[in-house]
Amino acid sequence: MGKRKPMRGAWTKNLGTMIAEGIKCTGGCDRCRGWKEVDLVKLAEIKGLDYSLWNRRTPCKLTPGCTGKVSFYCNGRMRMEPMHD
Repeated sequence: MGKRKPMRGAWTKNLGTMIAEGIKCTGGCDRCRGWKEVDLVKLAEIKGLDYSLWNRRTPCKLTPGCTGKVSFYCNGRMRMEPMHD
């Protein structure tokens, strides 16, 4: 079976669009497997409404001492979809 193409709907273009459309977003670490819902409004206050989470990976802060990277996922297709190509 092949990989599914990422669901890159217009409603995931940037934080402003995601907030307006009521999109839920979570971050998941590749090492500690921690998950947390992302507060898009708070993130937009810091980064701006034009900031995009597509293909972003950030250092993990979910578990103290974790050296993993957090990838982002949004709701779509009845489940959380990866926000990376």
